[in-house]
Amino acid sequence: MTILKKTPVIIFLYTVFLAPLVWFPGLSDFSNLPQRIFLETLGILLCFSWLTTQATDNGLPFHRFPFFTWPLLGFLGWAMFTGVYALNPYETWEIGRQWLAALLFFLLASQLMISSARRRQVLIALFTAAFLVAMLGISQHLFGLSWIPQLAPPAANFANKNMAVHFIVLLFPVGTFLFLTAKKDTTAAWATSLMLSQIVVYLIYTQTRAGWLAVTCQCLLFVVLRKTTRLNLSLLWSRQKKWAMLTSLLVVLTMMNIGPAGFIPGYEAVGLRAASIASIQGNHVRFAIWTDTITLIQQHPLLGVGLGNLKVHFPSVQKESLFLYDQYLKDVHNDYLQIWAELGLVGLTLFIFFIGSLGVFLFRTHKECTGHLAKTLELQAMGLSLAGIGINALFCFPLERMIPVFTIMVLLGLLASLAR
Repeated sequence: MTILKKTPVIIFLYTVFLAPLVWFPGLSDFSNLPQRIFLETLGILLCFSWLTTQATDNGLPFHRFPFFTWPLLGFLGWAMFTGVYALNPYETWEIGRQWLAALLFFLLASQLMISSARRRQVLIALFTAAFLVAMLGISQHLFGLSWIPQLAPPAANFANKNMAVHFIVLLFPVGTFLFLTAKKDTTAAWATSLMLSQIVVYLIYTQTRAGWLAVTCQCLLFVVLRKTTRLNLSLLWSRQKKWAMLTSLLVVLTMMNIGPAGFIPGYEAVGLRAASIASIQGNHVRFAIWTDTITLIQQHPLLGVGLGNLKVHFPSVQKESLFLYDQYLKDVHNDYLQIWAELGLVGLTLFIFFIGSLGVFLFRTHKECTGHLAKTLELQAMGLSLAGIGINALFCFPLERMIPVFTIMVLLGLLASLAR
């Protein structure tokens, strides 16, 4: 491969690695805004670079896109169209431009990452970025690192710990895949295992229940998939990997009992926090917000209020949450309700159609991967990543943030490449 042809691939890998680590001091939105601008700029640059490379070969051949691409484009197209009747079209553009920027990386990933080796490089770049985010968050929690502003610590460079957890949830299954498929007796297996342990430790330190639930479901789904597909993981196992996993488990069990003040038993606190997931009292604010959102949906059932415009209309329906949530509400903390409220039944139907077509794609591709252990695990890892963020979206708003949407689109592009 010539240098010219390598350039888009190299830029893509650096972009994937650096984007989650971007922040800019001195801004009111010092996390999401710089990340969005970084990805918009690099996305456009990458497109021109790739098109230039293709033009030198006297043609612009596109690799086949999977069938879930078309409902995805339909959903995004409708979301942008809602700006026509939205009270504040600027808000539509603010969210829509994030989705469109991320869409560029779906297209680029599906066209550039055409081999298993390239896909693995992308996954390693993303996982390494997640590890660095986790290490930054751990340093903030244990040592009071304060040179990056935080609204809800330990937030790493994401301003809010819940926003950082979106990214962590997406990369936890990827780290597991990289560990399982690492060569048996190499330092890569040890390094990946220890990196994964720090991601788990950071997840524990955040005390984010939605993240805990998502990762727990990912683990359970992996066990179910292993049993139903009868994966023979012993082919990938070794004594070195066993010791690496046991060492990492010991690291997690030790660090979960360490806090800013030193050694403090943390098992009970973790247990109580986990138990509160099912507590009505612990989630009453969200329930009140959801109730008021349903009222808004009833007022605008078919077309919705326009992408990004829930915040404009919400004060007019706020009743149940009026005395429980005294801040200016921007997000419902449930992306599915927010999609219904902003894009109406039309948008929700298109979104369900996209999710359904993606599910069919994953099922068919999984059947085609039978007999290819590494490829099956790669597919399962990316599928579990998407399932995890889907569960997280029940209680938070990853689709409103740049990095989760970007990561989702990159994974979708890699899935398109894997299926060829």
